[in-house]
Amino acid sequence: MRPSTRPGISQVIAAYKPKLRNELRNDWASTLLYRPVSLLLTPLLAALSVAPAMITLAGLLCSLKLPWLAAPGGALAAYHVGLLAIACRILDCIDGDLARVTGR
Repeated sequence: MRPSTRPGISQVIAAYKPKLRNELRNDWASTLLYRPVSLLLTPLLAALSVAPAMITLAGLLCSLKLPWLAAPGGALAAYHVGLLAIACRILDCIDGDLARVTGR
């Protein structure tokens, strides 16, 4: 797909389908938990002309913040670490989806 086109959810899913079987076999948690969210967010980010590298950088920054959030300990820290870890996984899925669908 050309980078100038704005993909819809159906185009994002079509670009992801070749990867689906392998991901179900090797990374089923991503397929079932994080990929559905990424498939919904990817068209929006593509329409905003967000580069896959920007998503990768956002994921890196999120992962670097995890130890800082965990440092205080306790239930609230665990809750924040869990939420941010989920966001990191979703961002990881989005950057691949975005790269496939935009050809970047």
